[in-house]
Amino acid sequence: MKKIFVFSVVCFSVITLNAQKNFDEKTGEQILNLLPGKMKDKDIKKENDRVKNAKGFLGWYCHRDYGDYKQNVKVECINNSPSLVSVNDFLNNPTNNPNYLITTIDGKKALVQTLIFENGTVNYELLIPMSTTLLSVRTIGYSRDDLIALANTIPVAKIASLVE
Repeated sequence: MKKIFVFSVVCFSVITLNAQKNFDEKTGEQILNLLPGKMKDKDIKKENDRVKNAKGFLGWYCHRDYGDYKQNVKVECINNSPSLVSVNDFLNNPTNNPNYLITTIDGKKALVQTLIFENGTVNYELLIPMSTTLLSVRTIGYSRDDLIALANTIPVAKIASLVE
């Protein structure tokens, strides 16, 4: 009887994990389909689209690139991102640091952070927490205002409805 119980638990776990994996991959594909066909004048780099399971059994990851090496936009959704806690904390307890800006994109609070690299290059990243998923939009070669305008072309509310 004990063997049957253990076998049943193992089978249920495997079936549940596989169902979750399929749901996550499908959701990732749906998110990619919702993203705009262009960001400003930059086309999608379809060959870089990715939907992958995250490490372990939790969550998923989807990624899309637009543009070239001089000017580009990267959009990612990361389920169960370890950064969710710190982004939510910052949004709820903002500081006066000029490297961070809180804004709203399609009804969702977002954090824009300035990324300053060792060579002096300045880029920007926008982070939007949605339940257990983090939407990230990173740019190279664009201003902070450009990043916000680009992020406003993303149907964030529709993506949030898929992941929440």
